[in-house]
Formats: sequence, structure tokens, C-alpha cells
Amino acid sequence: MATRSHPTTGRYAYPQAPGIPMVPYLTPEEVRAGRGGKEIVSCLLPEQFEGVTRATTASFDNSYPEELRRRVVGNWAGYGFPEAGGSPR
Repeated sequence: MATRSHPTTGRYAYPQAPGIPMVPYLTPEEVRAGRGGKEIVSCLLPEQFEGVTRATTASFDNSYPEELRRRVVGNWAGYGFPEAGGSPR
């Protein structure tokens, strides 16, 4: 949440939402009233409300240069991992 949740926006409180009496943070009054409140934290980036995403997928293919990816894949078995379709050593 540290990189996606804005500290002053995107928090929606519903103080009168039904509560579960067993939740330890409720006061005795909230337990008796059957209310405990709920909060929703939106981790959407502002442009995502308009259907736009600025981020790229964090993956091996998107995060590293092609030369490094080829070197890693070429040495994969040497690192102790099975080759594609193979079984572990």
C-alpha cells in the first residue's frame, strides 16, 4: 500500500456500517448498536479512473534489457534450475 495508497485521498469511511460483535476494536456501545464502521482504501492511481494506466507490467521481459535476459536464460541450467520442460536436478 505504501506505493499505491495516497495518504490524504482515496479513503472512504462508513461509520454506520453494520459491525461484527467479535471484532476487538469495537467499543461496547458499538457492539450493542450492531455498528462497527467500515473503511475502503482505494489504491487506484488518479488516471485509472479514466481507464488509463501509466505503469508497465513488472516482469522479467519488461524489467530487464534484452542482453541481460538472454544471458540469464542461457545460464538458467547453470544456476541449478531445470531447463524448460525438464525436471529439477
